[in-house]
Amino acid sequence: MIGSPFHPFILAPIFTRLLKIPTGLDFRDSWSNNFGYDGTPRQNVSCFIRGLHWLFFLIERIGLRYASVVSFASPVLKKEYAGLHPRYRDKYHVILNGYDPDDFRDVTPVSLAKGKTILLAGKFYAYTPEAVSIFFEILRRRDDLTFIYIGNEIEQITEIAAQEKVQDKVILKPYRPYKEVLAYIKGSDYCLLTTGRIDGVGTKIFDYLAFGKPTLCLIPRGSIISEVFCDVEKLVTCERPFTSCDLEEKLTHLLSLDPGKNIDFIEQFSREKSVKKFANIYHRLLT
Repeated sequence: MIGSPFHPFILAPIFTRLLKIPTGLDFRDSWSNNFGYDGTPRQNVSCFIRGLHWLFFLIERIGLRYASVVSFASPVLKKEYAGLHPRYRDKYHVILNGYDPDDFRDVTPVSLAKGKTILLAGKFYAYTPEAVSIFFEILRRRDDLTFIYIGNEIEQITEIAAQEKVQDKVILKPYRPYKEVLAYIKGSDYCLLTTGRIDGVGTKIFDYLAFGKPTLCLIPRGSIISEVFCDVEKLVTCERPFTSCDLEEKLTHLLSLDPGKNIDFIEQFSREKSVKKFANIYHRLLT
C-alpha cells in the first residue's frame, strides 16, 4: 500500500489479519520519526507536535507489525527504521526511486536563455533557505550563467533575487506539466538539486541524470546521495554548512564538466528494475 500517512497503516491489520490478504508498506521518506528537514531536534518543537508524533509512531508500529513486507527508498531509511522498529527488520527491503526510460524519449529540448543555464525544479528555499542568498551572491559575480527556477517558491525566490540584485539573471516559472519540465531540463546545461533529509533520494535527481546533466547537490552532511551516487562524475555535492567560498568552488567545478556526455551509471536505476525487484519480493511472499 502506498498513500497518505494514515490509511496504509490502519488498513494493513485489516487486510492481513482479518481478510488474510498479504500487504506491503512502501516508505519513500521517513514519516513519524523526524520533526523537520534534516532532523529538527525534539526539544525545538511543541509538546503538541511531540504528542502527535508519538501517536504517529504507534500507528506506524501497528502497520509494520501486520504488514507482510516493507520497502524503503534508501538504505539509510531502512537502517533508521530498523533501529526504531527492530522486531520487524526481517520484513525490510530497499527499493530505490528511479526513472522510466520511456519518459525521456522524444523530448524536444527548450532553452530559456542564451549562454550557460543552471536549472532547479522543485524546492530550493524550503530545504536550504540559507543557500539561496549565497547562490545568488555568486550568480551576481558571474556573467556567464542564468538560473532557471521551476516550482512553487516563486515569491521567496523573487524577493531574495531582488535583494541580491540578480533579477536579470533569474528566470522563474510555476509548476508545469511533467513533460514540459523535462523539455526545460533537457534544454538546460546544468542542474541544481536540494534536499533537507539525509535519508532522502528524491525523483528529481534521476530526471537530471537521465539527460546527462551535470548536477550540483546541496545536501546535509551524511546524505545518502553521497553514498548512492559516489561513482557519478557528473554529480557534485556541497554539504552543510554552506559557505560562499565552498559553494563557489563546487559551482566552478560543475561548470567545468561536459553537459553533453551521457551517464551509463543511471541505467541501473531504471524503474523496470525496481518493478522486477518488487515483483520478486511479492512472488516469494505468495509462494
